[in-house]
Amino acid sequence: MLSVVLPAYNEAACLGELLERISRVVAAAVKEYEIVVVDDGSTDETLAVAEAAAKRLPVRLVRHPRNLGYGRALRSGFEAALERGDIVVTLDADDSHGPELILSMVERLNEGNDLVIASRFASGGREVGVPRFRRLLSRSAALVGRVVFRIPGVRDYTSGYRAYRSSLLARLVQPAEGPGLPGETGFAAGLELLLGAAALRAPIAEVPLVLRYDRKQSKSRLQLRRALPRYFSLMLRHAVQTPPVHTGTDE
Repeated sequence: MLSVVLPAYNEAACLGELLERISRVVAAAVKEYEIVVVDDGSTDETLAVAEAAAKRLPVRLVRHPRNLGYGRALRSGFEAALERGDIVVTLDADDSHGPELILSMVERLNEGNDLVIASRFASGGREVGVPRFRRLLSRSAALVGRVVFRIPGVRDYTSGYRAYRSSLLARLVQPAEGPGLPGETGFAAGLELLLGAAALRAPIAEVPLVLRYDRKQSKSRLQLRRALPRYFSLMLRHAVQTPPVHTGTDE
């Protein structure tokens, strides 16, 4: 079972077509799949679009009555996906992540990796239509990540387009002790999950991503005044001392 998790906040303009594209790609190669749409308190027609799609596609809805942030939406999607999924893929609901890459990511998992990242900075990856300042930020974050954390095989530390083996994800989200990850409510949640996977010494690989920011129809949700301090705080905390990750085993 493949579960595709889509955190969505006010993405009605592109969500319906994106769900159709995901279904066409995945159904051609996977016998069992579902798309978990997490409506994070949207105020537009996101919920209605998802409900309409669920009548003809294997779409499962998780709804937050108010906006709780990207990290909380991820966590809700993970908890739902872990009920059924053997592989869990996350991608953005704004149509900047092409679903055609999902099958390549699943192949890399089948090669023995536990986490696969769709990377703008892997050979063959690039960004289309991304504003200059945002490109500078993403490249700076990648550089800092490579210098501070040095996770083997990882170039893109902030990409939210990922494929997880459910056995790894369960250890991160539902540990035997502690609250589990992500604890971050905003976009730093993605970095937190990556650092948690690295702490568990999970095999991680990348596939090249062409980020199509020019396809994005909604406004950016990334609020730099809030996000940057959280990123730097998380980086500093892990750089000084990586916190223990509870695995529920005696490893």
